[in-house]
Amino acid sequence: LAGKPFCIEKPVGINSEEVKHLKEAAEKAGVKSMVCFSYRFMPAVRYAKYLIEQGILGKINAVYAQYLKSSAFIEGRRLDWRFEKSFARYGVSGDLGVHLIDLATFLAGDIKRVCADIGIVVKERKRLDSEEYAPVETDDYCNFLANMEGGASATFSISRCATGNTNYIRAEIYGDKGGIRFNLNESDRLEVCKDGKMELTMVPAEFFTTQMQEFINVINGKPDPYVPTLDDGYKCQRVLDAILESAENNTWISLD
Repeated sequence: LAGKPFCIEKPVGINSEEVKHLKEAAEKAGVKSMVCFSYRFMPAVRYAKYLIEQGILGKINAVYAQYLKSSAFIEGRRLDWRFEKSFARYGVSGDLGVHLIDLATFLAGDIKRVCADIGIVVKERKRLDSEEYAPVETDDYCNFLANMEGGASATFSISRCATGNTNYIRAEIYGDKGGIRFNLNESDRLEVCKDGKMELTMVPAEFFTTQMQEFINVINGKPDPYVPTLDDGYKCQRVLDAILESAENNTWISLD
């Protein structure tokens, strides 16, 4: 490390050990940092976190989350780094799914175990530097179940082959007292269960911010309590590794 504060993209590395080494080095050097889990800065997410902290959901029992795109079908798209394991390791699971993992963990608690199904839809693409076709090595879709701390059950669906979707992100969280759901294409609002029915609620102005403003606050020693840290990045990386292991072995994988 050069001793300078840094803001790092997600996933933080290509495996949890790599992220652990970075986290420990940053801690040892006393370097300030932040992870770019961009959707955590959305007003609907921040307001949902606040409402959950106020206890309006009661005991959380279910989480449903989707991240859908059709980017695998971009005409003429070639074998860029995202499709090669040596560069990316994860496919859509790490590129898009990590956002949902962070959102779920941020709002509803740690993921304890997973059972995943991943696969490739577009099997081969032309290389970047020639007309030769080569196999796609990383997942185009990733669907997984998870058990969360406190007993909640979660269902995640992630795809870059969902025709008609540009960038669709939706999450729903339910407890024994209420529920919250939001679509981040309309991040200034969310639905909150009141008196047994969902009501559209606009997010108050104090929950609006930007990712880079929060990084500036970190540098200035005034971090927002919702800012994603390297600890969060490491936690998500361990879930990603468990997802790949689960899909490979066709079984539940515990993170304990």
